[in-house]
Amino acid sequence: APAVEAEAKQQMASKRSEDEMQSGNAAVREGDAAAAAHAYSRASELDPHRPDAAYEAARWALKAGDRPLAEARVLAQRAVSLRPDHLPSQLVLAEICIRMGMGSVARRHLEAALKLDPRNAEAKALLRQVR
Repeated sequence: APAVEAEAKQQMASKRSEDEMQSGNAAVREGDAAAAAHAYSRASELDPHRPDAAYEAARWALKAGDRPLAEARVLAQRAVSLRPDHLPSQLVLAEICIRMGMGSVARRHLEAALKLDPRNAEAKALLRQVR
């Protein structure tokens, strides 16, 4: 029975995570970056293995600018850990690191982004900020 109970809890968390993703999407449509960041963060907390939730939470936290960058960095790092091949996650993490004064870490993520897309203009522009 404990395994069945754990499975049911996981399914409920996944459902609640999906509901928070929908709330985040609605906040984006309304132009409310802070509410979007909050909803996506909740989605990521409820389902920590969900790369899209972590990425969106980091992205909108950065846009909203109302939370500590360290929080956004944890979310972006989670997104990159879950999906290292997701170029937008690498870019958001790099941008957060640049704003935090962590140039060498930012450079590492920008180089990873450029491996995924050698012509990516955003990665090249961010890399120029680090040099």
